[in-house]
Amino acid sequence: MIKWIWLLSLVLNIYNIKASTDWCATDLCNGQHVLCKNNKKFHSPCPNHATAMVIMKKDMINLILEKHNDYRNKFAAGIDNHAKAARMATIQWDWELAKVADALVRRCEPLRDECVRTPNNLYAEVSYSLEKYYCMTSKKDALRKQLDYWFDPKRKDESHKLFFSIKENEQELPLNYFQVLRDRANRVGCAIVEYIRPALVHQLLKCVYNCGVTLCEDDHNPVYEDTEYDTAEECVMGSHSKYKNLCHEDEQVKSCDGGDLLVENENNNEPPLTATTIPLPSYNISEFLPAIPDNPDPFLSFGELPDNPDISFRTNRNHSLLAKHGKNLEYKHWLTKLIPTRPLNPYKVTKRIK
Repeated sequence: MIKWIWLLSLVLNIYNIKASTDWCATDLCNGQHVLCKNNKKFHSPCPNHATAMVIMKKDMINLILEKHNDYRNKFAAGIDNHAKAARMATIQWDWELAKVADALVRRCEPLRDECVRTPNNLYAEVSYSLEKYYCMTSKKDALRKQLDYWFDPKRKDESHKLFFSIKENEQELPLNYFQVLRDRANRVGCAIVEYIRPALVHQLLKCVYNCGVTLCEDDHNPVYEDTEYDTAEECVMGSHSKYKNLCHEDEQVKSCDGGDLLVENENNNEPPLTATTIPLPSYNISEFLPAIPDNPDPFLSFGELPDNPDISFRTNRNHSLLAKHGKNLEYKHWLTKLIPTRPLNPYKVTKRIK
């Protein structure tokens, strides 16, 4: 009995610690944290009655993690002649960071928020991507495109060592790209909001990482530690089972503010966020928005089809040429009238055979 009481008190204490996070504390963004007095409502920049949260289901989360780790794994191996990574961590999902991202996207502001720190992640930073598309595009396809903006920027592939500067006008690559390669970042939480303005769907993605890049320096705290020898040679717990060039998922990362001090991994098993159940509005015809035409009826302009051509001549060799091909010629003549010959496309390029 005493044992059960002790276990119950331990669970309650853990719950109280989780629930007692003061997001309005002065040490968190000077009391202006995005989760301070958060009511989970959309802010004024979001179009009224035309905004909805995208539910972060398991397939969406897996897509984000797989895209991150797949590119980090390729880069760590020395893609594009870049230096190999000595101990690049594997990215995992973090629900506390996802909670911060959820509050950020409810502002509908495509910008890099300055302060997104949490009690467990004092050096957290955010990346964002805005994709505009028509309703025919799926949310997952739009997400893939948003992530590709971070992983494959217009970069100079011939540069063997990435140059990073905290002065944005001096660096050749965006912060989002460096953030993907930050080897001391091993956790991420993302959220997606979509809104219509005016007839295009705007999908805003924001991902909060537990370790940002603004503290990076060339030697003391680089974007990632390189090596001239084997990839992942400094991973204490060995390589990941799937991503061989990354460290094991239980590998401790070094402190984000520099140095060689290792940081304990946080066990974050909070339940997933509940998405807002506000459906996107229907497409209403107005003087500004044209009507969406119906799909054309493929049989609307077709007359009554003739009977199938007589193929009995195949079994009777005594038929005359006219008997053999009379109805076939009639059928072919009908199709010629039905489907007119199309003119050549002047914009189609064909390969010249030498």
